[in-house]
Amino acid sequence: MGQSFYIYNNGELKRKDNTLQFTTFEGKKRDVPIERIDDIYVMSEMTFNTAFINYISQYGIPVHFLITIIFIQEVFIQKKNCLPVNY
Repeated sequence: MGQSFYIYNNGELKRKDNTLQFTTFEGKKRDVPIERIDDIYVMSEMTFNTAFINYISQYGIPVHFLITIIFIQEVFIQKKNCLPVNY
């Protein structure tokens, strides 16, 4: 059983080897093993690449974008026969 990964700082999420790497715009890097993650919550400005999207979709990890306190929109879920859900 993994854990939720919350991102409060602006930055970039990408795949690096067989792990996820979060890099802030200031240059600080943090590597997170994908086996430890159940879902990702983004509460800031974020940049992704296609290698990241493909990698998390292989593991079925949803990414939640929290736009404001009142409106929460789930933008990306990769599962068979499942469409994105808007809240």
